[in-house]
Amino acid sequence: MVKNNQASIFLRALKISLPLVFFLFLFCSIWYVVQALQNPNVLPIKSITISADAQNIPASTLKNLVAENARGGFFSLNTGALKNSLMSLPWVKSVDIQRVWPNQLNIKIKERHVLQLWGSTGAIDQDGNLFSPAADTLPKNLPQLNGPNDHVADVVSLYKTLSGSLAPLPLTINNLTLSDRGSWQLQLSNGLLVILGGDDMAARFKKFVSLYPKIIGDNESKALTIDLRYPNGVAVQWKHAKPT
Repeated sequence: MVKNNQASIFLRALKISLPLVFFLFLFCSIWYVVQALQNPNVLPIKSITISADAQNIPASTLKNLVAENARGGFFSLNTGALKNSLMSLPWVKSVDIQRVWPNQLNIKIKERHVLQLWGSTGAIDQDGNLFSPAADTLPKNLPQLNGPNDHVADVVSLYKTLSGSLAPLPLTINNLTLSDRGSWQLQLSNGLLVILGGDDMAARFKKFVSLYPKIIGDNESKALTIDLRYPNGVAVQWKHAKPT
């Protein structure tokens, strides 16, 4: 009777412990495999392809950054660190990294496209993002936008609106500025300075465009400044003349 009880207890303990033993074995096996895959000598990266349609990012710079950060094997390579290092370059818009079994790495890099210049050292890309590349890499003859850095979106938005209103005239906006006090002014491609003020800028400018032939007409070479802040008219300052 005692032997039967002991056997029963043993079987019961065996049933309870078997799942635990199996779990420990599985856990140790997984841990071992993970540790093995983290070894940079396991499936080392042997081929790296960099695809970059970039005019302002030297190929040597990309190769050096990749060489410094693409160390490891197929599984152990820290792609996050590699991507961050490439994204730190001002002209880089996006980075896509793909592992190709068993030892290849494909890297695709997209460059920013500048639409406007910002302040003295910045630029605005196609997505309206502000960045600061080296001055000698910036293209020339782009619209110049100015204002507080936390109002980039506002300045870009108004620039687009005013440019659309300007379409009937053979002119473009060379410069648009938002002052710290919230006042706006712009300069047209013919050199005319337009003071917009701080309210109803879009409506005032649209009205100015429609009246431009009458206000300025053939005398645009003589006009210096036009002030649109008056509710019932405008003030024009002519070159070598007093304001009228």
